[in-house]
Amino acid sequence: LSSDADLAFTQLKLENNHLDLQTVPSFTVDQKLVLDNANEKLTWNDNTELILSGGVQLDTNGSLGWKKPDNLDIGDITLNGGSLTIGDTSAQTFDLNSDIVLQADSAIKFNSGSTLKYSGTALAVGKALTLEGSGQMQNTNSLNLSGANGKLNLSGISLANVKTSAGNSGLSIDNSSTVTDFSVSNLTPVSISSGKNLSGSITINAGGTIQLNATGTLAADSSLAGGTLKVNQSSTVSGEVSIAGNSSIDVTGGRTVIFSDGVINTQNYELTLNNSGTVSFPDNSSGIVLNNADGLLKLQGTGTVQEVQVTTASNAGKGIEVNASGTVSSLIMSVDTELNIASGKTLSGSAELAENKTLKLTGTGTLGSDLSLKGTLVAAVNLAVSGTINVADNSTISIPAQTTLNYSGGNLTIDAYTLTVSGDGT
Repeated sequence: LSSDADLAFTQLKLENNHLDLQTVPSFTVDQKLVLDNANEKLTWNDNTELILSGGVQLDTNGSLGWKKPDNLDIGDITLNGGSLTIGDTSAQTFDLNSDIVLQADSAIKFNSGSTLKYSGTALAVGKALTLEGSGQMQNTNSLNLSGANGKLNLSGISLANVKTSAGNSGLSIDNSSTVTDFSVSNLTPVSISSGKNLSGSITINAGGTIQLNATGTLAADSSLAGGTLKVNQSSTVSGEVSIAGNSSIDVTGGRTVIFSDGVINTQNYELTLNNSGTVSFPDNSSGIVLNNADGLLKLQGTGTVQEVQVTTASNAGKGIEVNASGTVSSLIMSVDTELNIASGKTLSGSAELAENKTLKLTGTGTLGSDLSLKGTLVAAVNLAVSGTINVADNSTISIPAQTTLNYSGGNLTIDAYTLTVSGDGT
């Protein structure tokens, strides 16, 4: 269609046709334009201003390509099974302050590294929304995963803000993508394809769970602010993990999660490990560190934690609490530490207590870890030690009156050091 004059219409129906605006100064449609099959196309050249006052609805197989930032003035965009394409052959920035409404599984495609700056109302993601190609969606208001069918499929995309307001179908990452700010308050599955990663920043709030269901890498920095990180497939978490509230990590049996940043500090919160799988760290890293006197590490699962360190003396009732028979491969206590092993439970692995420091055993369970003893071991209650004690410096075992320590760990090795047994217990 060519014209030297501006054209305006109340309604436009393409009826299975392609309308190509070649030399029209401006073209206006007042009512909503519905594109509902692959043959219906509306294209316009760089010098035509297209004004869709009533917006556009993209039904199944319907599509709209926005190729130049400054020649489209559009009302609301309703995604009802179709697709919106942003950009052309070079990176450009597009501004959209009208609303995007998602009514059915749909897609937004980005070409050549283009950016969509979306300042419309928060987009409720109650269906599957695919964001793919090469580009960014810089949304002022969060995309809101808001129902059981709500899902974001990300492929090579950078996305500014996402939040959850209900249980949802989560995120699927086919090609490495970024979510700059992801706030999780509900159960949210995340599937990252093998060899791919999800970058950015995640806050897992109270009641929220990130559930890793594939073997890709979670490269985003994660703040556990009262929520849960659940690992259903062996995977790598390469981003920094911080604890900002009483939180938990749960690794399914037979699976391993590697925290390649090397350290998780408990701060003054409770960190509960419900894992029957393995929590792993790179060699020579710090692992889980109790770096605050009010920090508490609860071992609730039968799995393995590779590395735990206690670097700040524990207040009463804090430290390490063992409520299931599990393993800490390396437990290093460089300060006074309280270890509470529940009745009938056993902590296995290896442990080391630094010089002139005290390990206070306050539970009636069994310390099955081999212990390198350089300080004082206090049996505060009747308990058992089945791991081998190796005296690695002048040390003390203190057993208060009316308390029994049952040692079955084999020969107690003293070498050239002095071991003092004090107290009126047995």
